[in-house]
Amino acid sequence: MENFRLLCLGDSLTEGYDIDPRDCWVDLLREREGLDVTNAGISGDMTAGMLARLPLALEKKEYTHVFIMGGTNDVEFGLSPNIIISNIKAAMRQLRHHGIHCAVGIPMPFDDKKTNLTHFEYVGCGTEYSKKIDEYCDGLRSFLEEDETAFIDFREFFKDGNGRIRSDLFLPDGLHPNRDGHELVYEKILKYYSNL
Repeated sequence: MENFRLLCLGDSLTEGYDIDPRDCWVDLLREREGLDVTNAGISGDMTAGMLARLPLALEKKEYTHVFIMGGTNDVEFGLSPNIIISNIKAAMRQLRHHGIHCAVGIPMPFDDKKTNLTHFEYVGCGTEYSKKIDEYCDGLRSFLEEDETAFIDFREFFKDGNGRIRSDLFLPDGLHPNRDGHELVYEKILKYYSNL
């Protein structure tokens, strides 16, 4: 993958919340594969923040590819899927303008059966949050398919053959991937970029 420079723009799912940084999927791409990869994930960030940070990130290095994944924080704060998707769309259009290949990650589901979270900002409970995450992810996938933008839908990989969420891939909060979850994300993203 000569001349490959990847920016990973996101929130805690990209930064690697509550795990050893060496186990984060972004670091695995860099350390195992020797790829030029930058982790621009910030825990707690929302898609508006990611959009605002993008121009500065692009000034620092001439990236050939950008991978965007976010939106779960927006959902917790009560933003509608349309607003979240519009932020991601705006980021995609900036990248397209600069001739940079863009792919989007559709976040993994929220495991409301496993979670130890008891407080949410603007949703009532874990079950409601899980439904709203699904609604956002469904809308995002529909938009990306219509826009013919490359994406990886991680919901497919974080569920078993019967459609049940694989709790073994999550931290106790049911939201963030554990070490095995990051390993899975790494494998899927590596496969995607290797096949380009």
